[in-house]
Amino acid sequence: MSRYAIDPGGVSSVLTGVDGDLEKLTTADAAVLAAAEAALSAVGSSRARPGLERLLDDFRNVVPNLHERITAAHVAATSATQAYVDADEEMAAKTPSADDAGSGR
Repeated sequence: MSRYAIDPGGVSSVLTGVDGDLEKLTTADAAVLAAAEAALSAVGSSRARPGLERLLDDFRNVVPNLHERITAAHVAATSATQAYVDADEEMAAKTPSADDAGSGR
């Protein structure tokens, strides 16, 4: 049987870091979208407009899609870690201690 261990504090630390990075990404996304909107205004109805609109349409969903997937991974990691902790505590509660084993309880 293989041994493995999950460090709930380590999982929490990673998730906190990811949350901070996601916040930075969201801020950067807002700046890029604002710049793209400004570029659309600047080009007016020139030939560049349709290409710029397509680029903006493609880009508009990238960060929201990333946000959705990161949030789902966050929920899954939290749930899996809690299930691990719960199972570990349940096994510990059901396993007799060395003192209990020696006393015949």
